Amino acid sequence: MEQTLPLNPITSPQPVYRRYSITREDETAPVAVLHSREFFFIGKNTRNIDYLINLFEGGYAAESVAKAIAILQRIDSQSKTIPQVIIVDGNLDLAEVANLNAYLKSIEKFMAIPVIMDTAGNSVDAKDTAILKRLFDDVIDTRKPDGKLVQRVDFLSKVKKKNCSRT
Repeated sequence: MEQTLPLNPITSPQPVYRRYSITREDETAPVAVLHSREFFFIGKNTRNIDYLINLFEGGYAAESVAKAIAILQRIDSQSKTIPQVIIVDGNLDLAEVANLNAYLKSIEKFMAIPVIMDTAGNSVDAKDTAILKRLFDDVIDTRKPDGKLVQRVDFLSKVKKKNCSRT
């Protein structure tokens, strides 16, 4: 068999290129926000603080509400990363916790932080549940070995962010 070649060369059509240019404005470019998983514990229970240190990436601890408010003011003024959750020891006075809530509601960046009361084996029956519902987003025992504290904190922070965006 002989090979035959066509007499006229086969030409392919020239591709047509179109040039597009997209410019990006600096003002609309998204800014990366670093999120770290930090806690803020208010109380003197060192066993709970050690447990929270192992559970979260970092955090703050204060013995009283007055010291906690001072630390939160420094966090606000120095533009540091804010804690993801505030856990209050169940042994603290509820009037002091009400002052803490008033401070947290007065600053916009702290409004979406969930405030949890740590019972840590204490009886919650002695305290009025209506007051607890007004002051805290949740009342739990953080030392329970169920390991769902982080999931609960994530859920509460989503709920509080939704509530803050509505107002």
